[in-house]
Amino acid sequence: MFGSWARGDWDGFSDVDVLAVAPNRSQASKLADAVLDLGMADDVLALTELEWQERRNGYDPYWSAIGRDALRLNQP
Repeated sequence: MFGSWARGDWDGFSDVDVLAVAPNRSQASKLADAVLDLGMADDVLALTELEWQERRNGYDPYWSAIGRDALRLNQP
């Protein structure tokens, strides 16, 4: 989970943002679909583990903030 809920600064207008990370694209997409189908989040981004590591360790401030603030909801 990332965004305002992960940072603890959410309010009544905040949505729930989740990053679904899996070994491959198919699994990431299935995980994202399941999270949305269960109503557990409003926005879900699906990435492979490699894509997530590249973005998290890159220079884009958007992805750096997600990496810094995210709360892991499931341990491998």
